[in-house]
Amino acid sequence: VLNTRHGMADMPYDHRREQIYRASVTFLHRVAFVCHRALDFSVSKGLVPRRKAIVVYNGVDMAPYRVLDADGYVDVRRELALPPATKLVGTVCRLTAAKDLPSMVRMAQQARARRDDVVFVIVGAGEEEASIRALVRELALEDVVRLPGRRSDVARWLSAFDVFVMTSLSEGMSLALIEAAAEARPIVTTDVGGSGDVVLDGVSGFVVPVGEPALFLERVEYLLDHPAEAAAMGAAGRERALTAFDIDSTCE
Repeated sequence: VLNTRHGMADMPYDHRREQIYRASVTFLHRVAFVCHRALDFSVSKGLVPRRKAIVVYNGVDMAPYRVLDADGYVDVRRELALPPATKLVGTVCRLTAAKDLPSMVRMAQQARARRDDVVFVIVGAGEEEASIRALVRELALEDVVRLPGRRSDVARWLSAFDVFVMTSLSEGMSLALIEAAAEARPIVTTDVGGSGDVVLDGVSGFVVPVGEPALFLERVEYLLDHPAEAAAMGAAGRERALTAFDIDSTCE
């Protein structure tokens, strides 16, 4: 019998529920976690015996990401009415409080104060969309922060980003992070959930502690200003994604 503990970190703590869960583990052969951080946390809290805990990564169908969409780089800029040389820092996600997108908007404000060659793009929809759009208007950043909404052509948008970012306060194993790596995008992410499993710090991007926006933006700008190194990191991330997170390999 295999169980997976998923999403419970976002629920209010319930002592009775945790007691029931501990008791149920007795009857399980294995408990699967999507990342090593989740496994280590549950083992350290005594929720799951180490001998029963395993990591099974989220698997992604890599077919849409096997050929990089060179045309997407130009097409997305045309769609956004931007000059072809504009650098894009982007994310794809549900617009929820856990994604901490106001931090991304404020990074855009700081970046605009010292450079005019970059635009930040937030692809997706969700309950925080209205408040994020309001913040963009309040800070007069309509020219620097674009929100194209929910899109079905995610691979095309990913291929257009010079840097993919994830500013989340909490995550399990982010599929968007895996998809960005598969699209050979250099990544800057907060150190949450399984981000360190996907992004090897200093190899395929940068992993930054939560609550360090200045350092986060510094890493983003480093990648923007060092395109050769960024491309090498993107290639390393793609190789990591194809070998560790392909749906076929995770099923095996």
